[in-house]
Amino acid sequence: MKTVQKHWMLILSQVLLLLVLATAPATAQDRPGQFGIGVGSGTNISGLSLKYNTGLTALQGNIGCYGYYDCHGIGLSGDFLFNMPTFFQHEVLNLAWNAGVGAGVGLHSDDINVAAAFVLGFEVNFNIIPIDLVLEWRPRLNIVSDVDLDIVGFTGHARFYLY
Repeated sequence: MKTVQKHWMLILSQVLLLLVLATAPATAQDRPGQFGIGVGSGTNISGLSLKYNTGLTALQGNIGCYGYYDCHGIGLSGDFLFNMPTFFQHEVLNLAWNAGVGAGVGLHSDDINVAAAFVLGFEVNFNIIPIDLVLEWRPRLNIVSDVDLDIVGFTGHARFYLY
């Protein structure tokens, strides 16, 4: 019982941190474009990575293999992100960050996995060519088939922005 309480306290503290961080949003000029496509990982998913920047927020999704290191099946994940202010700007690149929440579903022939995650990302946004490289810390709570908390989870993305 105490383990469940610790998990919910961790989730609550992350949501509160996200709300505090959302008070200083970024501008659209800090990002390389509005719609990006590339490769990356989400909540239990690796494969195609898509991101749609709306200015203050972004929607990010992944579709591909369920499982990070080997493909157990197919999966889909989605994130709602707050674009935070750029902390370094140069004519060549900007360094920025984002924070948000996400969820993923993985399907295997005899198993289904559903997980929720907190996302904290570090972005390298190139100005010369519209590309971003992202490293994310993604603590994850598996909800369906196993209940499991993974605090040390990292994902990444490399995307080219079409517009």
